[in-house]
Amino acid sequence: MPTKLTILVILGFAFSSLQAQHVLDSIETKILAAYSQSKQTKSDQFAPIINTLEEAYQKDNDQKINYWIAFAEYRAAILFLNADMDKQSLEVLDRGIERLKAVETPNSEDLALHGSMVSLSINFQPELA
Repeated sequence: MPTKLTILVILGFAFSSLQAQHVLDSIETKILAAYSQSKQTKSDQFAPIINTLEEAYQKDNDQKINYWIAFAEYRAAILFLNADMDKQSLEVLDRGIERLKAVETPNSEDLALHGSMVSLSINFQPELA
C-alpha cells in the first residue's frame, strides 16, 4: 500500500509534467505568429515567449522546452537577419547553438536545428565553413 508521501511525490511529478506540457501547447504556432507580428510591428515579439519557456525550463529541465527555446531563437535570428540587424542575429544564433550543444543525448530534431543554426551563422562567420 503506497504511503501518503509516495502519493504526494507522484502527484507532484504529474503536476510538473502537466505544467511543462501546458507551456508547450501550440508553441510552434506561437513562435511563428511572433515572427509575423515582429515583421509587422518591427519589434521583437519573441522575448515574452522565450522568457516563459526559460522559466519553465528552469523548473523542469525538460529537453523539449530547451529545443523550443532554441527554435524561437533561430526564428528570431532569421528575423534580425532580414532586418539587416546582423549583430543581433549572430548573438541569438550563438545562444541557440550553445543551448543545443549542451544537450547530452540530442535527438534528430535537436541535431537538425543545430545544423540549421550553424549553417545560418556561417553567413556572419565564413571562416567556420
